[in-house]
Amino acid sequence: MARSLEMNFIREIVRLKYEMNFSQREIAKSVGKSRDSVSNVLKMVSVNNLDYKTIVNMPDDKLIKLIYPNSNPYRDIPEPDLEYIDKELKTNKHMTMMILHEEYLKENPNGLKYTQFCERYRDYIKTRKISMHVERKSGERMEIDWVGDKYQYIDNFGNKCKACLFVTTLGRSGYPYVEAFPNQKAISFNQGIINALQYYGGVPKIFVPDNDKGAVIKASKYEPIFNPTFNEIVTYYGAVSIPARVRTPKDKPNVEKSVFDVVERYILLKMRNMNLHSIAEINKVIRSLLKEFVNKPFQKKEGSRQSVFDNEDKPALLPLPSKNYELFDIVMCKVNIDYHIEYDKKYYSVPYQLIGQKVEVHARALTIEIWHNNTRIYTHQRSYKNSYTTINEHMPKNHQTYNKYNQTYFKTWAKTVSNDVYLFVCGLFNGVIVEEIRYRACLGLMNLARSNKKILIDAITLCNENQTYSFHTCNEIFKRLLKAPSSNDEIPIINNNIRGKNYYK
Repeated sequence: MARSLEMNFIREIVRLKYEMNFSQREIAKSVGKSRDSVSNVLKMVSVNNLDYKTIVNMPDDKLIKLIYPNSNPYRDIPEPDLEYIDKELKTNKHMTMMILHEEYLKENPNGLKYTQFCERYRDYIKTRKISMHVERKSGERMEIDWVGDKYQYIDNFGNKCKACLFVTTLGRSGYPYVEAFPNQKAISFNQGIINALQYYGGVPKIFVPDNDKGAVIKASKYEPIFNPTFNEIVTYYGAVSIPARVRTPKDKPNVEKSVFDVVERYILLKMRNMNLHSIAEINKVIRSLLKEFVNKPFQKKEGSRQSVFDNEDKPALLPLPSKNYELFDIVMCKVNIDYHIEYDKKYYSVPYQLIGQKVEVHARALTIEIWHNNTRIYTHQRSYKNSYTTINEHMPKNHQTYNKYNQTYFKTWAKTVSNDVYLFVCGLFNGVIVEEIRYRACLGLMNLARSNKKILIDAITLCNENQTYSFHTCNEIFKRLLKAPSSNDEIPIINNNIRGKNYYK
C-alpha cells in the first residue's frame, strides 16, 4: 500500500479515537485494519503526546518516523559513495557494479546487499537527469552538428561513396538546414556554416557548434580553443560562439532533434531508394525534401516551422554582410632559419627578423598572406609551380647581394673573359640539379680573375683539355702556374745528387 494512504489511515484512526470517541474494535472495523494495528498506532500517538490537530498538519515523512520509528531496516547501514561509483563507471569502461559492490562490502561487511546497492545508484542517476524547459528566443541561436549516419551512393564511375550530412537549426522554430559534403573536414564544416547563413537570409546572435575540429581545436568547459578559420567566420558575421559541452547533447537539443526527426526519419528514409550519383544531386533532393518538411503543420500547436520562422525568427536575425565570407585556410607556421615558411609544400619568405617566431598564414586561392601580432606582414602571390618565393627586401643585406646571382649571370661574365672560361663554367653547371651549389665555385673563379686573368685562362685551358670541371683542380693549377718561373728566368740546376734519365732505363 502506498505510504500516503497509510498516513491517511493513521489520521483517520486518531480522528475516530479522539474526535468520535470510538472503541478500538469499532475503529478497526471502520478502517479495515486489525485491532493490533490500531492499538500500535494509538500507543505511539500517546507516547509522542500527539493530538489530532497536530497530526493533520504534520508532513507524511515526519509522521511515519514517529509512528513507525523502526520502519527503515537500513538505518544503521552506511550509505555507498554514489559520486565515486558514478566516476568509476564513467572513467573505466571495464568497471562493473559487481566489482564496486565487492569493494564496498570490504569496507562495510554489514553493508547493503547488491540489489539495494544498485537501487541507490539508479535513484542517484534519476536525480541527475532532471531537465528544465528552456524558452528559446527568436533568431538567437543557430545549433550546428554532423549527422552520425552517412548516405551511401554510387558515383558515375561505379565507386561506392558516402556523403556526410551537415545540419543546423535556428531559433524558436527549429528551422533546419541540411547539406551533403564528401567529408567532415574543417573546410566542409565552415563552408556549411556560410551556406546555412545564406539559406536563412540573416545571422543569429549565437553559434552553438558541437566540439567538431572545424570549430573547436581543444574543448574546455571554461576556455575552449577555437579553430582560427571558424573564429574568423564568427567575427566576420558579427556573432559569438558558445560551443556545447563535451558529451552534453542537451546544450543543443534542437539540432539533436532535427538530426533524428528531419534527417534520419525523413530525408534519409525518403532517399533510400533513389539512384543518386553525386553530391550535387544529393543536395538538390535534400533542398526539395526540406521544403516539404518545414511546411508540414505541427502536431500539437498551430502553424509550421516555415510560418514560425517567417513570423518570429527571420525578423530577429542580424543582416548579412554585403558579400559572403571568403573561405580560406588559416595555419600557424614557424619561420625557418632561411626566413621562409612552408605551406602546401611551397616556401614563402618573411622578413628575416622573424626567424624562429610563429606567424599566421592566411592561404587563399590566389594569395598567401603572412600575419604577425595581428598585423599583415606581406602578401605573396600563391605559387603552384616554384618551390621558393623570395622577396629581396626580406633578406639580410649580405644575402641580398648573393641573391642577384644565377647561372645566366655567371655564364655572361665568363664570355667576357674568354671562350675557354665560358666552356668551363658551362661544364660546372652541366648535370647539376640545384644550381646554387655552383655559385661559390663561380665566385672563386671571379676572384682568381681579379688576381691574374692570364694565368686563370691557362689553368682553365688545361682543365678543359682533361674535361675536369672542378674549381679545386683549377685553383691548384692556378697556384702552381703562379709560382712557376717564366721561360726568361729559367736557371739550369747543377747538382751531383740528381739522378739522370739513364738511371730509370
